[in-house]
Amino acid sequence: MPVALFANGETLDGPPTYVEPYPGQVRASAVADCIASASWLTELARRAGLPCHPQREEYDLSVLGAGPAGLTAAVYAASEGLNVLVAERMAPGGQAGTSSRIENYPGFADGISGCELAENAYRQGLRFGAEFLIGVNLVGSRARDDGLIEVELTGGATVSARSGIIASVVRYRRLDAPGVEALVGSGVYYGAAPGEADEYRDASVAIIGGANSAGQAALHFAGTAARVTMLIRGGRSPAGCPNIWSGGLRQMLGSASARTPGSFALAGHLTCPRSRSPVPAATSTACFS
Repeated sequence: MPVALFANGETLDGPPTYVEPYPGQVRASAVADCIASASWLTELARRAGLPCHPQREEYDLSVLGAGPAGLTAAVYAASEGLNVLVAERMAPGGQAGTSSRIENYPGFADGISGCELAENAYRQGLRFGAEFLIGVNLVGSRARDDGLIEVELTGGATVSARSGIIASVVRYRRLDAPGVEALVGSGVYYGAAPGEADEYRDASVAIIGGANSAGQAALHFAGTAARVTMLIRGGRSPAGCPNIWSGGLRQMLGSASARTPGSFALAGHLTCPRSRSPVPAATSTACFS
């Protein structure tokens, strides 16, 4: 059971059974635990000073989620003069907000960090008058006879809206391997923010995945970890050799390559089957199966 300890000495006990909800994966028997867990997070956010209670009873638009899609919807709607309420259970930016570099977002030819992109969109939404609730999740909603949508939020608030947008979450694909779930949060993690690399200085790190996020994580960990091993399913190079590989890894890492049937051991660089361009790696290993 989680317990939050505040600077003034107060504590906030978590629910007896804490459940992290994943869309489409909540069993009917766990719904009550999910609501109790989400409500605990809302109270935690409130005590931390975050906005958790809506200022109005009725809105033109309610948006569930403040990732790139939710933030964009809020900016566009608020800029047209609509009253917009955005409820976000964690932090503005969502999963994209933890990315060290986003290369394919329109308008940023040189790329932008996920944190900076999220912060800019969040401030832009606020400037246009959108209202954001942080640490707040949806409990339920229903259509009213007058055409409005009634939305119940964790924290006890109920609002109505003329329209609603669900932009709730992108969830990580869970690793299907025996014993992994018991280690999540204690050595096994989904996603890696740039600041986490220093915690694994001189340690061995394994990264499962081969798309941009995995490449970014490898770049950051390679600067501090003693060894970085990438495990990539399929018999070809990661995600069609995105820029994060052909650019960043080429600048950082080595020169000679080694290749064996069924796997790649990157002592230096690997030739990408699609572009034939070298993808270097000196302290990293990529295993394809």
